[in-house]
Amino acid sequence: MTMLNTHHWARETEQILAMARQALSESRSPDIRDLVQRLPNNVQAGERPISLVFAGQYSSGKSTLLKALTGRDDIATGAGITTEATHNYEWEGVTVIDTPGIHTSLRPDHDAISYEAISNADLMVFVITNELFDSHLGQHYRKLAVDHEKAYETILVVNKMGRHANGNTPEAQAIITEDLRKPLEPFAPEDLRITFTDAESALEAQTETDPEFANDLSQEGNLDGLSANLNELISQQGLLARHTTVLYSIDQVLQEAVELERTDDPDADSMVRVYNQNIRAITEARDQVRLVVRNAVAKATTDISICGSELAEHYYPEVTQDELERAAERAQSRLEEIQQQLIQETEDHASEILPLLGKRLEDLEGSSRYQETFRNIHRRMEGHDWSGAFHGVASVAKTLSDLSQKLAFNSARVSQGASGMARFSGSVGHRAILGIGHRLGHSFRPWQAVRLTSYIGRAAPFLSIAGAALTAGAQLQAERREDKQSQELQKIRQDIRAEFATISASTESTFNGAWAEVIKEMLEDPLEQLVQHREELNAHRQEQNQHLQRLHEASTAANALINRIHTT
Repeated sequence: MTMLNTHHWARETEQILAMARQALSESRSPDIRDLVQRLPNNVQAGERPISLVFAGQYSSGKSTLLKALTGRDDIATGAGITTEATHNYEWEGVTVIDTPGIHTSLRPDHDAISYEAISNADLMVFVITNELFDSHLGQHYRKLAVDHEKAYETILVVNKMGRHANGNTPEAQAIITEDLRKPLEPFAPEDLRITFTDAESALEAQTETDPEFANDLSQEGNLDGLSANLNELISQQGLLARHTTVLYSIDQVLQEAVELERTDDPDADSMVRVYNQNIRAITEARDQVRLVVRNAVAKATTDISICGSELAEHYYPEVTQDELERAAERAQSRLEEIQQQLIQETEDHASEILPLLGKRLEDLEGSSRYQETFRNIHRRMEGHDWSGAFHGVASVAKTLSDLSQKLAFNSARVSQGASGMARFSGSVGHRAILGIGHRLGHSFRPWQAVRLTSYIGRAAPFLSIAGAALTAGAQLQAERREDKQSQELQKIRQDIRAEFATISASTESTFNGAWAEVIKEMLEDPLEQLVQHREELNAHRQEQNQHLQRLHEASTAANALINRIHTT
């Protein structure tokens, strides 16, 4: 990076700042005109310290991490909402900023506080727990890290690793890293700075008097790893972030203006809000089903691997052929049990989630906003006072109605006094879920291809050694045979584990594929239609209002310059 680069960036940023001021000042809305006061006064960072904002999930341990990192005792921590507003602290010559948790229904006003702090800070530490992203938090992180390319200026911290079954270990970190791969696309986890911590352990380590226990707590807390990543981020990205911070601040104000701006077609505005409510409901249900399937499959594949390891452990010289045959029968029975548990667990969870989605869609369809919006659009269509963007409204309405009915409780079962998930039994949605179990239960037997008797046959010649008194030469020959026996049995154990790894992979692929088909047909296809029509309406809204277009143009220019700075 050269001084010429920074000079050009400063000039372009000044032009973008002027575009934003003009677009906001020309709005018909006084609320939007007032946003001009929130724009930066200039584009120069001066000599101020680098700023680092801690943001992310409510109750994820942001304040506890900061307390451990800074050594300050005046930082409030604990259960519930402990951070009501932003607080600035000093660490290693850097200004660190604590923010309230985002996406909490308890205090929705906290979102605005956190978003403003994020847009005004140079760098970001985004904190989640070992439970990872829910759908809302994932959307927010993707908007910051992917859409706005903030990932280049961010450390993603997975905190509370002490809750993980394996603790803060390389094995647990590897599992979570794979779980993060999908939400982080198009980035790969290897492209990003991901740090695994346990703030409570790090804090305890600072006061623990037993050196050995303190060392264990320190390793679990991994405060040193976080500090190293922070220093590396500040060293590599701090100067670049000074330039992008102003651009992020400008874009944050512009995005707020876009949200406040109303187009010249209130019916289109209302229809988009209706679509957004239904899109959110379907997306949340889809993500919940995906999560329970993923967790159930992960547990099943682990159990299959354990089953293979337990079977392999029987292949030692002291075992008899009868014992091996009984072990093989137990392994076969255990594989059957694992598959049935997998089918039953996913069926049960989906049978809880999907009817609730059906009820939610039904409630949205019966809401006054929904009814009034569709009446207004229908009236306009009858009078031919309508845009082509509304032509798909009727088909979308039918799709939503069909989906809510498909997922609804079985009215006949309800009238008969059925309770719990029995009320869902017999419905179209329930039959689709059961279809997975019927299909996999009868036709999918990946372990049938494993001929466990062949391993017994291979092991049979090596299961015993003559124990009679031997001459020196015969003793040497027996020892050689023992060595060969040990090698052969070790190879059999390896082959068994490999076979069960294949079973595990086949189970994962087939089961995930079957569920993906059901999710696509039941949820993703209607969701795709909703999103497509919403985009058509958004394009219509943007065309209806040139002022909204100017806001978008200023935002696009800011993000384009951010992209070029990051590329440099």
